[in-house]
Amino acid sequence: MLYSYHHVNYKRSSLRDNLLAIVQGTNTHPTAQELYELLRNHYPGVGLATVYRNLKILVEQGFIVKVEIKGSSERFEARLDRHYHLICESCGSISDIPLQVDQDLDSRVEEVTGCRVIKHEIQFFGLCKNCR
Repeated sequence: MLYSYHHVNYKRSSLRDNLLAIVQGTNTHPTAQELYELLRNHYPGVGLATVYRNLKILVEQGFIVKVEIKGSSERFEARLDRHYHLICESCGSISDIPLQVDQDLDSRVEEVTGCRVIKHEIQFFGLCKNCR
């Protein structure tokens, strides 16, 4: 079976399938390094560069999303809908916030600036339940 995205085909691989399953099975927003550590048990010869390459493919194909936090390693998640995150300033954990994205905010910013807003991303910073 081939994965297909934007006219680019990739051969399916068990490593990529397992990587996707790990990301889909967690809500911790793991880093590539964390995923690499988990995969090494089943794929002893796998390199970190291979994990990064396969994560990039999964992002390009739309199976997972890269979460970028300023000053932090890239994180990955399988939740594809738009949503907000809370980043703990103590332990660095990332939590999904169970609130709908404010669609009106885009139009309000357009009104004030005269610019065309395509989307917005808001990140909240604070202390998670464990660090409080």
